[in-house]
Amino acid sequence: MNTKLFISHIIITLISIAIFSIILVNIENDTYEIIFRIVFLILILSLYILSGYLSTNTYSKVNISEYSIIAVIGIIIWVFCFWTSPTDLNWKKGDGGVWLFYMIYVSSLLESTDWIFQIFKTTKPNIKVSIFLLLSLSIIPSFMQYLGGLKKRNELQVND
Repeated sequence: MNTKLFISHIIITLISIAIFSIILVNIENDTYEIIFRIVFLILILSLYILSGYLSTNTYSKVNISEYSIIAVIGIIIWVFCFWTSPTDLNWKKGDGGVWLFYMIYVSSLLESTDWIFQIFKTTKPNIKVSIFLLLSLSIIPSFMQYLGGLKKRNELQVND
């Protein structure tokens, strides 16, 4: 596992929290907010691909396990939260307070995908779907970094 990838995850998370704290507060139109969240999601995914690209510096075969540190840590936090509070995701009150730690860990993607959770809440609230979506948020960054590593490896092979 690569610590550079984990450090880049922390940096991307801090960047996303800063941007959302500054910009999202000033957006009053719902349409603009959804557009901003979609553009921001694309930016965040691109940053994860870039971090995987920059951390890959080998000619050897790229193995997905090298890029799994974010997913492994996220899944461990998710399992702990699910074990502690399997039916309550409300981190502001009730038994779901433990989920705040996980929400912070995946906040780089959570902020931009919050509208997906709103769709599920308005159509038919389902805690199982929400919990599964939260789990996927810890896997996506590792997969994007893996894609960046594959791109770098392919470029290194072409240049040889």
